[in-house]
Amino acid sequence: MTAQPSPALRGYVMSYDGFEQQGFPPGVHRGVPGRYLTLIVSLSEPIRVVPVEGCTVRDGRFDAVVGGLTSKAVAIRHDGRQHGVKVSLTPMGARAVYGMPAAALANDVVDVGHILGGLGRELSERSREAHSWRERFAASMTSSWQPSAGTT
Repeated sequence: MTAQPSPALRGYVMSYDGFEQQGFPPGVHRGVPGRYLTLIVSLSEPIRVVPVEGCTVRDGRFDAVVGGLTSKAVAIRHDGRQHGVKVSLTPMGARAVYGMPAAALANDVVDVGHILGGLGRELSERSREAHSWRERFAASMTSSWQPSAGTT
C-alpha cells in the first residue's frame, strides 16, 4: 500500500509505503541504496539491522529506524515476516523533519529515538496502535513534523 504526502509535506516526504510480507523462509532483506532517506516503523518484531561494510549501525535492533542515504545495501534480518511502514524523505526533508542535513546521516542507520527523542517513540507507538494503513500513515507524521520557516 502506498500513499502520497499532504501538499504541505511534498518536497520533504516522497511517499509512505505499508508492507506486510509473510510465509517465506527466514533470511536477510537487502535495502538497496536510493535517492531518499528512510524511516521504517516495525508493526511486528523489532527490526534487526545487520552491519555491512561502509554502513554504521547503532544498536542493531529497532522498533523504528532512520536510515540515511547510503552507497551500500542495508541488510535487515527477518524471520520470514516483515510488517511495517516506510516513509521516504528527500534530503531537504532530513533538515525539515530531523533538524539536520542529510549528510549527517550518510551511511548511517539509527534508532528513531536517537534522532527524534520522545517524538520518535510516540510515532512508533501510534503507528502500532493504528488499525488501517491510512491511520498508520497519518500516525507516522505529526504536526510537529511540519517544515519550519527556515527550511524552504
